Amino acid sequence: MFRTSGAIDEKSFKEICFQTLPDAYFIAIGAFSIFTIVMIVIAIISRDTQNILFLLGGLALFWFLIIARYHTYKNKVIDKMKSTGHSEIKFTSFFDDDKVNLINDSNGAQSSVGYKVFVKYAESDTLILLLTRHSQFVPIFKDRLKPGERDALIEFLKPRCTKIRRWKKN
Repeated sequence: MFRTSGAIDEKSFKEICFQTLPDAYFIAIGAFSIFTIVMIVIAIISRDTQNILFLLGGLALFWFLIIARYHTYKNKVIDKMKSTGHSEIKFTSFFDDDKVNLINDSNGAQSSVGYKVFVKYAESDTLILLLTRHSQFVPIFKDRLKPGERDALIEFLKPRCTKIRRWKKN
């Protein structure tokens, strides 16, 4: 069917790292930030400096937790690359009728994943990612696809990856 091979290095991983965070994080970030800003404005109007400081501290802590999650995930992958002596992780992904097969060419590990586990589709300039609920991903290297093959691949995946709601380029 479809097959791509390529490598994810530190630069390309940084490019896709925020894509691996669940959508719920971004919804929570927006909702909490708006709520906190409204509460800060109310506290400023009522001249309640203690609440202003409390709310600013809460907002800073919340953003710190989000950024810490991003950096922890990013550093795990980058540390793994450095500990194995590789500056990149090479993958081959190919698609059967009922599953995606992923081979880590850097260490020989292989896995097969059914299409039903994918919940998010993300696309960058160089990669297409299929993500699970647990932020695991299958990379598809766009530069290794022939002209028109990207659209054919998306049409192939749409009926199989039934939990993915949005199929747009980010």
